[in-house]
Amino acid sequence: MITGGFASVLLASLISLSLRGGQAEGPATATTRPATPARTPAARVRAHGISLSGRISDLDPAKKTLSVRDGAGRETSLVWTGATKISGGELKIGESVTLRYLDKDTRHIATTIKISPHPATTGAGPAAPVMPSRTP
Repeated sequence: MITGGFASVLLASLISLSLRGGQAEGPATATTRPATPARTPAARVRAHGISLSGRISDLDPAKKTLSVRDGAGRETSLVWTGATKISGGELKIGESVTLRYLDKDTRHIATTIKISPHPATTGAGPAAPVMPSRTP
């Protein structure tokens, strides 16, 4: 005969086992694994620090947007913000740039933009050929 206290403990144990899918409590071993929490679909994964190099092919300073065409001919549209660090000069169409951006809210947001100087403007053009001197 089962007493009242023992019956309630037994009933509580059976309910607990049925809620856990029949797994007994105890330390996890090689044969039993703790249940993993259900995964929720992740929101858009943010990619930080993607590098891009190329030439500015389109620029709209009022909207703070630019497009960069890389060496393979792919064009990437980006935006910049007040927090974007711009160095090396002014943004102009045709300028060579190296930048880093992150993806947020379906946009590429530039975090740094480095403008590369043109060889003609820095005076670092090709060296003049050296002609051998002739002595008569």
